[in-house]
Amino acid sequence: MRNHSGYTGALDTRKLHTLKTGNAKLFLRKGERVGVNTAVHILLDASSSMQGKVMDLASQACFAVATALHGLKGISLGVTVFPADQLRKGKQHVTSETVASILKHGQKTHAAFGMQATGGTPMDAALWWVVQQLYPMPEPRKIILIITDGQPDNEDGAIAAIKAAQGLGVEVLGIGIVAPSISSLLPDKSSRVINGINELALAMFGMLQNALIVGHPAN
Repeated sequence: MRNHSGYTGALDTRKLHTLKTGNAKLFLRKGERVGVNTAVHILLDASSSMQGKVMDLASQACFAVATALHGLKGISLGVTVFPADQLRKGKQHVTSETVASILKHGQKTHAAFGMQATGGTPMDAALWWVVQQLYPMPEPRKIILIITDGQPDNEDGAIAAIKAAQGLGVEVLGIGIVAPSISSLLPDKSSRVINGINELALAMFGMLQNALIVGHPAN
């Protein structure tokens, strides 16, 4: 399995106002607290079907979530895209890579979330790579949030990778962008299907808020 630690370029953060995502207060409402130390890893589909505006808005949504979570005590965040075919860093082209690390755990948040979309959907290989990164981390709780707009190239392989992750104590969540197939990978309350890319940012905030916020003390 191959990986690449680069990214394609910086987002135009002046456009982020269109996301209507709010800020870290979404995760820290009055009277609530973030739960046990948690490593959160966002795994974003960057296959060819995500080209254009879809990829741009998905990148912005990931950046918005990373910015909101940055600095929250007890939270470590990583962001990875798959596949990484034709990723470009400066003038250098890198091809045929399985994953690209956009934000590493412990890395300071940056604006270089601009990504290209190309290739297939090797979700199984990408999941195995992320699990390998998460498993040795010191946080006792670990969460993977998959974002995809289609079906994995190898559905059985993706299901096996999810079950293996869960067997190691890693919680796996998923958001399908007009992609009901996410429900077959992650049934019940572990997944959500949205009707379009414009709903992604709020869906991400909502799922992570529900996962991370613990306790609702009486006023």
